[in-house]
Amino acid sequence: MRASTGAHLRLPRGFGLMHRMTRDLPALLSATLAAAPPGALRVAYSGGPDSSALLHALSQLPAARARGLHALHVDHGLHPDSLRWAAQCLQQCAHWQVPITLLRVCVDARGGMGMEAAARAARYAALAAQLPPGGLLVLAQH
Repeated sequence: MRASTGAHLRLPRGFGLMHRMTRDLPALLSATLAAAPPGALRVAYSGGPDSSALLHALSQLPAARARGLHALHVDHGLHPDSLRWAAQCLQQCAHWQVPITLLRVCVDARGGMGMEAAARAARYAALAAQLPPGGLLVLAQH
């Protein structure tokens, strides 16, 4: 790409892939929802780039909204900024007009599985408890 000065601009590595994903993701999600059994739609939403992209894309789809699109944010309480992250998720969901439930979990790593595995287990249990019968849980990278 050239700027008007004749200088070359370098696009960030992976830009082409990101552009294609942004362009193609809504169609892919629409097709996936059409093929999935009916049920309420819940999205695990950490507020990070992966789950934000997923939730934003779903929020643009009438089929997702028709399924009762709802975000779920899990606060493990392991980071000093976790309450601030939860507040940012609330704010973003309000902007996208997506209902959100904040879940707080206790992580017990004393079972020998390590903190990360214990946090994952607690997160999955909390998310599963929020899923109505026949509901669909969508995760980005969790």
